[in-house]
Amino acid sequence: MTPHTISLSIRKAFITVLFIFLAGTASLFADTFYMQAQTPGNDNSVSGTSWGPSSPTVQQMASFISQYMGVQVTVVTNPFAYEDTAYPPITSQYSSGGTRVVATTGRIRLLSTSTLVTGITRAEIRAAGTDLFWYGGAYRYVNRFVMRAYTASTFYDVLVRASSWSGGAGYGTGSYDLYQISAPRALSALLNISVRSQVGTGQNLLFGGFYILGNDAKKVILRGMGPSTGLPGALQDPYLELRDSSGALVAANNNWQDSQASQIQAAGFAPGNAAEAAIIATLNPGPYTVTMSGVNGTSGAGLCEIYDLNQAANSQLVNLSGRAYVGTGNDALFAGLVTGPTNNAYLKVVIRGIGPSLGAFGISNPLQDPTLELYNANGGLLASNNNWRETQEAEIISYGLQPSDNRESAIVANLLPGSYTAVARGVNNTVGVGVVDLYKIQ
Repeated sequence: MTPHTISLSIRKAFITVLFIFLAGTASLFADTFYMQAQTPGNDNSVSGTSWGPSSPTVQQMASFISQYMGVQVTVVTNPFAYEDTAYPPITSQYSSGGTRVVATTGRIRLLSTSTLVTGITRAEIRAAGTDLFWYGGAYRYVNRFVMRAYTASTFYDVLVRASSWSGGAGYGTGSYDLYQISAPRALSALLNISVRSQVGTGQNLLFGGFYILGNDAKKVILRGMGPSTGLPGALQDPYLELRDSSGALVAANNNWQDSQASQIQAAGFAPGNAAEAAIIATLNPGPYTVTMSGVNGTSGAGLCEIYDLNQAANSQLVNLSGRAYVGTGNDALFAGLVTGPTNNAYLKVVIRGIGPSLGAFGISNPLQDPTLELYNANGGLLASNNNWRETQEAEIISYGLQPSDNRESAIVANLLPGSYTAVARGVNNTVGVGVVDLYKIQ
């Protein structure tokens, strides 16, 4: 099964945004940018909407920033992972004039360094309190928010301060300002993805699909593990094949020491048993399929792994799809993932458990009612789902990832850097061929 990548599309039409830099504005940070939303031809309005003295709310701010930056802005309630907690001070020049710089959809200008950040794909915002300061002979209330703005590979923490007044009035059309409060950080990536199941014959082989997204070729290692896993009834002699989207054979391996042994050892990923398989390959962006079988038609519990050997490349592993026979107990279908590096933001993923719809693709014994569970590295249950419409239905549909059968499962999760395992089983211990697929949401 070939996975595909999902990107959040820019939902808004092009709207001009005017960025205002205040010369001499006090700030604790070297890289500061300042923005005031404007409607063309009207320097004092924000979308022609009036805010009351306790406004704007976080929902209003999400709507306005989404409109003026041309990207989706989602309201969240909890602090962001690794969020900076120091905020620059408010100054008496809060909403004064300055040099306007026009920026188009999905852009932020870092005015202190004259750097234009492009390719902003989405943002999230949360309420963070209210500030009180003296300006124009009166105390002014300014609501505070923290926003995280994402590009394809980085994110910025941004302080948002918004007033409900204009020109000193108690009510007004309002303005808002954005200050960068952290240096850009790289987003979390999928460093390792794996599938574990019973490896049989015919339609019950272990199939793993993955997708490389980006501009650069990606160096990876694939391993077919059996004897060294310690699993009961482990596959004793795994065999791996790697194919591209056309079905052409890219590489194959039976015993890892037969070829590329020195490269595999140098990478630090030598399997623990000489009968296990491994392939190192440098792959162009696109979809690939790896098939794991037992030599001479043997069967048993096996583990297929993919590791990113070049995290600096301008490309990433973005999807995983594992198809295999789903049994009971330890013979369920397991999909593992490792995200990182450890100091980065969470990774948003959609994980699905597919079964009944496989019949339309020629699978003679599909799992009729899959259930899905997601665990952290300590074995703690993070989420579970039986039928995908029961929870998170709207969000799943918004990504275009709704399963085609209501009995199939899906989970949307925000994952901090670490190790996770998704487990697909059959309701009431039913069995059959199933799929676990994972999509990284860009």
